[in-house]
Amino acid sequence: MVGIVLSLILTTNVTFHLPNLQNDFKGFMDYKKIQDKESVQYQLQSVACTDDDGIRYITHNNIKYLCVALGSYFGTRIGTIYEIKLGDGKIFNVVLADCKSDKDTDITNTYLEINDSYINIIEFVVDVAKISEKSLKLGDIIEYPYQIKSIVKQGYFDYLKNNS
Repeated sequence: MVGIVLSLILTTNVTFHLPNLQNDFKGFMDYKKIQDKESVQYQLQSVACTDDDGIRYITHNNIKYLCVALGSYFGTRIGTIYEIKLGDGKIFNVVLADCKSDKDTDITNTYLEINDSYINIIEFVVDVAKISEKSLKLGDIIEYPYQIKSIVKQGYFDYLKNNS
């Protein structure tokens, strides 16, 4: 049986510039849409769990990393970790579990435009059978309702196949 071992590599923090637009909408995608068993995205989901809000996550050294998709402006290496700070001061960690297609984002590949002043930067990877009815209806993960104030890249997970 092949298992996946996560090795955390920390790098110099990189803080990203965020557009000055309303960004409190947090979309989602069903993790079951990741079907290529040879992909790193699929491998990451094989070690992920689902929390009480239906959001997929991995833990490493007792730190929870929520699985997200971001535009390529933030990087395309699956397993990259970021710290997200919201307008209410809440800080949480995420791991890049999938990449938004450049054709689905703005010219800088940062966000999906909802309308002229409203954007979606983060797309949570979820188990749609376990998210709230309200989130499902709105298409928005309501547990994280505030503006994103900062996104800081901190490092990445390396994946090692372990024959055990």
